[in-house]
Amino acid sequence: MIYSGHMTKKFQGYEITEEDIAGTLKYLKTHGRPNVTKEEAIIYLEEKQTTAHVVAHKLVKDEKVSK
Repeated sequence: MIYSGHMTKKFQGYEITEEDIAGTLKYLKTHGRPNVTKEEAIIYLEEKQTTAHVVAHKLVKDEKVSK
């Protein structure tokens, strides 16, 4: 995965909620990880958040290039 310096800090504008964690726990438990912990669910959410951030930047860059 691609990481840059700004990705080591928490993203502003979004904080993971208890509802997010509960939903992620349920998802992971029904998709092959029956013993997943709350901490693992938080890590999973943080990884997905980083991926979404990278993809968003790539999409914006691609749109600018194609114009």
